[in-house]
Amino acid sequence: MKKKILFISVFLLSCLIVSSAIFVFQLSQNTKVVANKGVETTKEGLPIVRTTNLVTIETDTLNQLMETADLGINGVISKTENYVYPSPDGGDIPYTKLTVMIDHVYKGDQNLLNTEITILEFGGVVSKKDFGMDEKFPNMSEKELNEEVVVLSEGLENSREGQEIAAFLMSSANLDMETGFDYYQFTADYLSKFYLNQATGTYER
Repeated sequence: MKKKILFISVFLLSCLIVSSAIFVFQLSQNTKVVANKGVETTKEGLPIVRTTNLVTIETDTLNQLMETADLGINGVISKTENYVYPSPDGGDIPYTKLTVMIDHVYKGDQNLLNTEITILEFGGVVSKKDFGMDEKFPNMSEKELNEEVVVLSEGLENSREGQEIAAFLMSSANLDMETGFDYYQFTADYLSKFYLNQATGTYER
């Protein structure tokens, strides 16, 4: 059975737009939803939409992450770009499209060693209109709707080009988000990715 990822958006309006969102991995029949509100901006001045995640798999040990993953790798992020998925439920979902050169395969297809894969990391830049705010706020001007926001999981910065990463991933073959290309997603969002700390030589979550 393919796994689902659900995304729900909630918006509030005051002098500034206050946005909150909910991002849930639906990996079992019983999921609970929690929401987190925040008003922040990036250094470029874009409003940040923070999300709060509920992961229904165990992520305390590497063995637990390995068991639930289709692929476990480490590699270098060679490219990042924005990607917006047109959700059939309305309200487009922003991702950061990562190109990763694989240096080591811990689990999965060993033929992927020294090749590049695509990872869709939840969060990224999207216009207010694409994010569904035209429906929430019908009186919002076209100029306002064309303004961009940055969606971040738990308010954490998304991956960057040049970072060395260890990741536990789900294959698009087992996901129901149709994109027209092969991709992977993190099994438990930020809990299943680790970045190399150059100072210590260790991967840290």
